[in-house]
Amino acid sequence: MSKKKMSKKNKKTKNSIYINICGLKVNGTILVAMAIMLILLAINIPIQRHRKNLLENGNTIVVNAEIVDVGKRTPGGLGARSSVGYIKFKYYIENKMFIGHSESFYISNNIEKYHIGDCIEVIVSLDDEEVYEWNKSKGTFKCEEQDDI
Repeated sequence: MSKKKMSKKNKKTKNSIYINICGLKVNGTILVAMAIMLILLAINIPIQRHRKNLLENGNTIVVNAEIVDVGKRTPGGLGARSSVGYIKFKYYIENKMFIGHSESFYISNNIEKYHIGDCIEVIVSLDDEEVYEWNKSKGTFKCEEQDDI
């Protein structure tokens, strides 16, 4: 092995930062990644609890939403690149149109069940109209004329 290759290899190991935590040697980049993940979880958990509380205990309404788009997409980011199914839908509250979406591997595996123009049932919080949840147990059905709320 030449000296140049050896020196590059040594530089890589010398530039790595290791931190001792309780006697364990942890790579600094892994520690930073774990810290970022914990911060994101600390932010996301209260938001999800708030949304769940609004839908379970707040003022809600059930509306029929028309599916306007169905498909699969490959999410960005690092890691696996498997496609995920999505549906976009629109619904009206007091003559105001809202657009919502849902995506999951379940939709991707059952994409043939969802068609543009069909309806789904959506539970919407009246306290925050951007908080909604698709009632998946009802499935899709043919849209009927619905009076605006």
